[in-house]
Amino acid sequence: MGHLLDWYTDPEKFQGEVNLKVIKFIDEITNFPDRDGESGEQIDHLFSAGYCYYFASMLKTAFGGQLCWAQDRGHIVWADIQEGCTFDELQKACAYDISGIFDDYEVLWPASYLGDAIVDYLHNEQAFHVNDCFKDWCDFCHVTEMYAVDMIWWTIPTEEIKAKYHNGSDYVQTAYQYWTEHASELQQIIRYCRSHKFFWPDHAGVEACMEQIESGISEKESA
Repeated sequence: MGHLLDWYTDPEKFQGEVNLKVIKFIDEITNFPDRDGESGEQIDHLFSAGYCYYFASMLKTAFGGQLCWAQDRGHIVWADIQEGCTFDELQKACAYDISGIFDDYEVLWPASYLGDAIVDYLHNEQAFHVNDCFKDWCDFCHVTEMYAVDMIWWTIPTEEIKAKYHNGSDYVQTAYQYWTEHASELQQIIRYCRSHKFFWPDHAGVEACMEQIESGISEKESA
């Protein structure tokens, strides 16, 4: 028994619902020894630093459940809940990754919600591409298509995102549609954020973002 299983089976250290079969499975993998019989942190590092999709897929293969995208963390995890559950039910599910229970997120989305953007997690040299028109716009803004989609999605008000999700639109489709409606403003937002070296839009909508930019420019000019 490794440290992970020891932690979750100690009632003084951990309280709450936990699937110990899943924890035992994770524990055996993280503590799997090398040829010399020594276990290290390489496996944990592999699945927490880039290959999270594949570990979540292992858990799904072993236990069913659902692959999820943890918003705010750019991380794929596995949720101990029936696939096809409602959005609200998913938020109450217990999520796991290579570290055990994973709760460092604001929202869980089905991994399928990422649409074509899932290629960003596959590490198989597939390139994310929307269309040539969008790529030309991204090239003008000096950003990748993946970066632009991410920035655009984070600009969209949360309620609008959820409404489009319930109508069947995924992450990329939602961002792309918003781009078709607000390309000029989004260009200014992305270029401003890049020039000031920060990632700012937080579901405020283009109007609020533009007001912030104009306010920042005014303050700079009056300084």
